Amino acid sequence: MNEVEGIGVLGQLRKYKKEIEEIEQILGKALGYPYYKDDPKNFPNATEADGVCVGDNTAWGLAMEASDLIAKLRKRHPTQEEALAQYNWLKENSKRKK
Repeated sequence: MNEVEGIGVLGQLRKYKKEIEEIEQILGKALGYPYYKDDPKNFPNATEADGVCVGDNTAWGLAMEASDLIAKLRKRHPTQEEALAQYNWLKENSKRKK
């Protein structure tokens, strides 16, 4: 008997739903979405354990947002190897001009 047969289809769907919600929370926190606890007017008694409000964003949409942000950051901030290559190039070219 495999895992799906053991817990049933509904159990497996519940497991996937919980996993997707956890992924949404991980991505939402990394992207700086607001915590429920920071809006006591709309979410009284919310704590940090309640997580962040990602609105109607899906795990897929949050992953795309994170991917876009990573790509922008990589363009803005070179890796250590890229920075070293740029430094060495500038160093070599400044010697040639002297």
